[in-house]
Order: sequence, then C-alpha cells, then structure tokens
Amino acid sequence: MSADAKLESAMTSSNIVDVHSHALLPIWRKAAARAQGRGDDTPEILGRPAPPWSEAAHLAVMDAHGITMSVLSWPSAAEGIPSAEAASLVRGMNEALAEIVSRQPTRFGAFASLPLGDPDALAAESVYALDVLGLDGISCTPQMQGYYLGEARYDDWFAELDRRGAVLFVHPSAPPGQDALHSVVHPAILEFMFDTTRAVANLVFTGARRRFPNIRIVCAHGGGVTPYLAHRMGLLGPARATLYGGESLSRDEILHDLSSFDFDLTASTSHVQLQALCELVGSARLMFGFDFPMMATSSIAPALQALRDTHIFTADEKMAIASGNALRLLPKAARRLSTGS
Repeated sequence: MSADAKLESAMTSSNIVDVHSHALLPIWRKAAARAQGRGDDTPEILGRPAPPWSEAAHLAVMDAHGITMSVLSWPSAAEGIPSAEAASLVRGMNEALAEIVSRQPTRFGAFASLPLGDPDALAAESVYALDVLGLDGISCTPQMQGYYLGEARYDDWFAELDRRGAVLFVHPSAPPGQDALHSVVHPAILEFMFDTTRAVANLVFTGARRRFPNIRIVCAHGGGVTPYLAHRMGLLGPARATLYGGESLSRDEILHDLSSFDFDLTASTSHVQLQALCELVGSARLMFGFDFPMMATSSIAPALQALRDTHIFTADEKMAIASGNALRLLPKAARRLSTGS
C-alpha cells in the first residue's frame, strides 16, 4: 500500500486522536450557573449559553468523523467560581473525568482542571489528578488571576509537573482587562490567541521553560500567534528581555525554547498556519484538536481534509499528526488503546 493510500485509510478508519475537546459536566454547569445568578443549569460562557454536552453525544461525533480518542478538559472551570468552592468543584470534576475514562478507556482521555489562585492548591490537585486518579495530564489557562505561566509563584507547582514529566495543556480564556476594551470583536476571535502567546513568551523570557524542561506543554489553537512572532521574539528579545526583568537569552536560545512546545491544530489548518508551525517545530509536535462542543462539528471534516491536502508534510508525517504524535505524548492513553482497558 502506498503512503498516500495508508494515509487515506488511517484518516477514514478511526485512527485520529483529538487532544482538545471539552467536557461541560453537570457539576460544573450547576456551579457556574449558580455563580452567575442564573436559575437554570445553562451558564453563559463569554456571552453565549454553554452548549450542551454528554458522553453519548460526544461519542456520536467521534464515530461520525473517525476519531478514535478525544482528550477531555475544561481548563477555565474555576473562573467565576467563589474561591471557597473552587477546590471542591474541580476535585469533583476530575473524579468525574476519571470515571468517564474508566467507562470508555479506549475512547476518552482527560486533562485535569485546577483551582485558581493558590499555587499550593494547583500543586496539590495536580498531584492527586496524576498520581491517584491517573489522568493523562493537567489543563490550565495562560494566566490565573493575572499571573501568567512562568511567574516564580508557580515554581513549586511546575517542579511537581517537571518531576513527573507531565503534560500541561494550555487553553486560553478572556484575559485581564477584557471588559475595559471597547471592541466588537469577541475575545475568542483575537484575545484568546494573544493570551496564549503571552504565556508562551513569558515561559521563555522568565527562563521557566529552561528550568522545567520535562513538562510537555501543549498550546491550543496552534499556539495563537506564537509561530508568526517567533522570529520577532528571537530578533528583539536579546536586547530587551532583561529591561523588564527577564532572562538574558540569545536569539538561538529563544528560538530553541519556542520550538520545545507542542501545538494542537484547532482552527489552525490553513496553509499559512501549517507552514509557520512546520518552520517552528516541524511535524512531530503537532496534533489534532477539534474543540467540541465549543466549535461546530461542521469544522471537523474541513480540518481533516486540510491535512490530507497539504503538501507541507509527508504522508507519514500526516499520519503522525493524526494520532501518533498524541499517543507518544500520552503514554497512559496509548496503553489503554493497546490493551483495551
């Protein structure tokens, strides 16, 4: 069988792993609706009603598009939740995610949610989720209460992740000051992308990426605008990073650190996006994400077709992007697929 034929077979016979899907669990819906003062179980997410989600509906979408496994997460679960409730909420969510994975070990993986604020609580919930629940990784937003990833306050938490070689899935939410902007552009269109990029840059320029090299950091949505600004970061960074308290890094060191991140391809499969990502990290750090149920299911087939059609990657590289890269990143998920349990 030719490489192209193998690719077509792989991408039409349930050989796709999706690392970016969201489980809007009942426990979260109730807590978020209550925090927003709503009388029902339909909270709003940035001005829109939270879409419905169920395990069965998610499986139906996967089956319709040849998706072997989806990794569930809800990184912004604790946003807007009173701090006194956040820890118990995310603990309940993470235990519910573990139950879903236990029921469907070859169909679902999960990245844990975290409370906001207290770095000790971040570390404690991460350790519980990874060591006790056996989840596939941790999810978080680029900043929590205005402190971006890479800040020294997160060092103890990052040390726990680094010791375990953990996966950290970084997914944006509305950044600080969003409400002060007079703009008709929804934050998911632009600000999400910029906030992820701020976190990536902060991780590099604070030196955190170098201090904690064993954490596999997966950035949603192709890393925002990171691939396009990598050259600029490398060009301007050496002369300017220390002015704001950053590390003294050479151009090559900056580009090396930027190339150490992994990226999902949610809404990031145009030729320009794929070319920029390829130039930054090659193919081995790219993997699929479809953002169900936040994005319409009608976006899935075009994303798959875009990868089939591109000439940027070889057929073998495309197959790795479809599933192999994610399974190398997620050994627990790979074992479940291999053993069936």
